[in-house]
Amino acid sequence: GDRLLLQDAWVGKNLIELSLRKKYDMNVVALRNGDEITTAIDPACPLTKDMQLLVIANTAKLRKLK
Repeated sequence: GDRLLLQDAWVGKNLIELSLRKKYDMNVVALRNGDEITTAIDPACPLTKDMQLLVIANTAKLRKLK
């Protein structure tokens, strides 16, 4: 796994809208917001700029986002 800072274009969108698994072969396993980490992710909840995604991903595709 690797931590991924949110892309600016992702802020305000939810995981359903972003289709990260389909587009980037990426699975979000947890969300981190400050010191709070949750694995009970609501895919309809909009992402905020302060969130980090904990993901399992194809590293070649993940590098394209950085």
